[in-house]
Amino acid sequence: MTVGELKSITDENVVILQFIKKTDGKLRIMTCTTCYPLLTSNEGLMRLHFRKTYNDPPYNPLPDNLIVWDIIKEDYRQIPANRVRI
Repeated sequence: MTVGELKSITDENVVILQFIKKTDGKLRIMTCTTCYPLLTSNEGLMRLHFRKTYNDPPYNPLPDNLIVWDIIKEDYRQIPANRVRI
């Protein structure tokens, strides 16, 4: 899956993704979204504890990775689009 394809899905939905972590080879399951209207709604701010960021991340995201809001961890995460299963 490409970054564009994954972003088009996460921009409109909350999704459960599976991917193999590059660091240790373990399966990672993540519930996440990039749906800005959902995240910035009253429910998103209160229940998902979303916080807006006004700065670039302190690292350079890899070109084949997508930055999402991890709903369980309540933080931003970078995921490898080419290793994702929805």
